[in-house]
Amino acid sequence: MSSTRFADLETRISDAVTMGAADWFSRVAGGRRQGGPICDDDRLENIIRIVQSLMADLKTTLTVFQPAFRRAWNLAVFDIVYVYYDNHLLDLSKPVVDGVTRTLKSIHTSGTNIKMLALEASGEMVNRTPKEQEEHDAMAPRLSMGTSLFELYLLLQQFQKY
Repeated sequence: MSSTRFADLETRISDAVTMGAADWFSRVAGGRRQGGPICDDDRLENIIRIVQSLMADLKTTLTVFQPAFRRAWNLAVFDIVYVYYDNHLLDLSKPVVDGVTRTLKSIHTSGTNIKMLALEASGEMVNRTPKEQEEHDAMAPRLSMGTSLFELYLLLQQFQKY
């Protein structure tokens, strides 16, 4: 009889942990930028912020809660939270990434412009001709979105390493 109660207690604790993970996920995912229409850049920024918040929570779960739950109930609370976040993060991020990559266009530019971008990125002042400035201005949003996609990729890679 006591083993049945203990198994029931483990199930209830596991369910409570899952509910806590679900509550935190919905709070983090629900805290989106307010205001006008949401563009692809905003969507990417939101996903990046969500992944960063979830990773911070996973770190806390691993370092603070996991040892306590292991000692008290021999329960792998980190695994429960991670699996929940992983499944729901996929559902949240995949449509955004698919939409952004579908609308993102290739950048065709000259070697000179690439050198100017590299110099500019290193903090040097770059003088452009009006034509080069026009090309740069047309490229800037795509570069920004590509950079955000790469940042999200790196974060998701870190997330998967947990």
